Amino acid sequence: MKISYNLLKSLIDFDLTPDELAFKLTMSGSEVENISVFGPFDPMIKIGLIQEVKNLPDYENLKLCQVDTGGNKLQLLSTAPNIFEGQKVIVAPAGAVINGITVEVKEFGGYRSQGMLVSKQELGYEEKSATIWEVGPNEVPGSQVNDLLGTDYVLELEITPNRPDCLCHLGIAREVGALLGKKLEIPQVQLVETNESACELYRVEIQDPADCPRYACRIIKGLKVHPSSLYLQSLLQSLGTRSINNVVDATNYSNLLLNQPMHAFDLEKLNSRKIIVRRASAGEKINTLDEVERELSGEVLLISTPERPVAIAGIMGGTETEVDSNTTSILLESAYFDPVRVRKGSKFLSLSSESSQRFERGIDPNKVAWAADFCADYLVSVAGGHVLKGIVDHYPRKIEPISIKLRQSKLHSLLGLYIPPNRTIQILESLGFGGVQALGASMDIIRCEAPTFRPDVTRETDLIEEVGRIYGYHEIEPCFRPGGKLSAELPEIFKFSNRAAEYLTNNGYYEITTVAMGTHEDLQPFNPYESLISLANPTSADFECLRPSLKPLMLQTVLYNLKQKIEDIRLFEIGNVYHDPGGKGYNEPLMLCIGICGRRKPLGWTADQEETDLFDLKGDLENLWPKLNTQKVIFKPKQFPFFNPDFSLEILAEDETVGEIGLLSDSIKKHFDIDKKLFLAEINLDKLLKHSLKSISFKEINRMPVTRRDLVIIVDENLPCSKILEAIQGFRGDIFESVELFDFYMGKNVPSGKKSLGFTLTYSNPRRTLTTEEVNDFHNKLSDSVLESFGGILPTKKETM
Repeated sequence: MKISYNLLKSLIDFDLTPDELAFKLTMSGSEVENISVFGPFDPMIKIGLIQEVKNLPDYENLKLCQVDTGGNKLQLLSTAPNIFEGQKVIVAPAGAVINGITVEVKEFGGYRSQGMLVSKQELGYEEKSATIWEVGPNEVPGSQVNDLLGTDYVLELEITPNRPDCLCHLGIAREVGALLGKKLEIPQVQLVETNESACELYRVEIQDPADCPRYACRIIKGLKVHPSSLYLQSLLQSLGTRSINNVVDATNYSNLLLNQPMHAFDLEKLNSRKIIVRRASAGEKINTLDEVERELSGEVLLISTPERPVAIAGIMGGTETEVDSNTTSILLESAYFDPVRVRKGSKFLSLSSESSQRFERGIDPNKVAWAADFCADYLVSVAGGHVLKGIVDHYPRKIEPISIKLRQSKLHSLLGLYIPPNRTIQILESLGFGGVQALGASMDIIRCEAPTFRPDVTRETDLIEEVGRIYGYHEIEPCFRPGGKLSAELPEIFKFSNRAAEYLTNNGYYEITTVAMGTHEDLQPFNPYESLISLANPTSADFECLRPSLKPLMLQTVLYNLKQKIEDIRLFEIGNVYHDPGGKGYNEPLMLCIGICGRRKPLGWTADQEETDLFDLKGDLENLWPKLNTQKVIFKPKQFPFFNPDFSLEILAEDETVGEIGLLSDSIKKHFDIDKKLFLAEINLDKLLKHSLKSISFKEINRMPVTRRDLVIIVDENLPCSKILEAIQGFRGDIFESVELFDFYMGKNVPSGKKSLGFTLTYSNPRRTLTTEEVNDFHNKLSDSVLESFGGILPTKKETM
């Protein structure tokens, strides 16, 4: 929200500098993020009247203009497309300084230009302008722009969604008045009406008062549409609103001043004597002011005549009834629309506007008629015309202020300071709360009515917050009040996932964080259940469903990196996924997803250029398990639709499936436009945590020497190596220490359908040195047991060559 310092001072008298004002507002909850300065301007920059325009035939788009700047005539060259005779513009003659640059006399094609016609860009009111700045017909040629505009400061505020009253100058002025103890000057309305009755000419029908509790309109005839005055245009532009014409600008000015969006319909184009506020029919269409034809649904609230829709309520008007240069009579709309209904319509249409942003947060329903009167009065001052007698005001569902009680004892308890009752009453009254009074002799209870422009205030704690922020949180003295723990114990799953993240980052992985939503097309291949969880009101088509897996968002991140020519990728993400098992209630397990592709080692003259494979990722997971204190985690071949069937494993912890790992299938790679081998793993951390040891035991380092023996056996190629490892580790004996796989071979000298596996077994006893005979005897028994259990054979001399 942008606030004009000068306009604010017209509503309330104060002596703060812009910086001091920004500090006060920020400390009270309305954070000022930036302050912009407009002006002062060089006194040589003046209003000019274009008396003659000539097109130069030898130069495309170049025009020669004769301009009167109050008795001084200048010859100027310009390529602006919106130049015409009789137009009033802003002129900077040679010698004038704009943005630190001095305007000079220029010659082009034999023609001299004694200055320049100025656009809004040159004076800092637009980032880029394609046209010169046309001002209203009432500006006097020769007038100095600096005298008309002076210097203004624009404060850019970050207004929280619960404070719609601060989305206007009147609301901020009320805040300043409360902070400084100053009286707010409410704008006065001195409306002069004709004898012709507006209520006899027009009537309003509201089909559902829940959608539109109040709708009012004024009728103004005999006005003239033209560019607004230089002051009004510059004010709107500095506040981020584009100037259109004096009628539209007047409604925008009233909105920025009062927080009451209004819309002007061309009365002749309406061609009706009745306004209907209704829901749109499915498939109904309207052309909006942004020149887009929009198809509507029952979620959208419309303003219509009996024949056709003319505006989307609270969002945007239609082109068929817009005000233009031929308009002489208007119907001025001022209404209160249900915030939820406007929000749903805006989201359905993916259309947001200054009006919708205010209606969605909630405006004051009891200011609708007064705001219409103010705007009608201001319209007559800038566009002429006359206002018909009476206001057409339909208010079928009156919204009343709510009564709230505030206990001084509760205020003291929550804020930790004592505020006198009289000061509490003063603060509440300065903020616009009505009927403020203390009850009882002790004045401990204060009763008031929350105004309808403050929909966020509904309970006692809201009142306490209002009193506290205006009184000043800096007035609260620091104190030591011990009691309870200073920090809460972290959940086990949080510490568990942190350990996983720490290990992965220490081993060359980068953590990513993605959005929890995606398209149905991207998410469905990774959904373990029949249906995805769809959002009732998605922000866009790209975020229509909640993710059932971290994989699809991992793939999008990998693709983005590949497009940036980053091909050696090691990424992981920890986050929740969302499942709908079907009638069993939703669940949100915490998952870990890891993805790798590219080279095994960074590019370098001493490094080989081998690409990563499944065993790189599998090895990193096997090194992760001890960091998580998990035991008996194994990998077992299993096919998944999103993995290559030859490189696809499930991860089990004590026979419970906790995840999967594999090579991304070609069909999924094609869908995501990935042309690299990509290995993925996804693990359910909630399930894995159940298999994590709560405590860790330690044993003394073995001081005795160790002895190693190799065991090479030939077994069926489909037999998982993990089965053999499990059998070896389970062999009973007090001298066996560990086993590792050191060789795997299939091919020449090994029978078809078989594979050769080589294991290194380590033997030791922590209390004594083992003898060779003892080790050989144990090793032979273990080898015989393994061979018998798995039908293995020892390789012959030929098979070991």
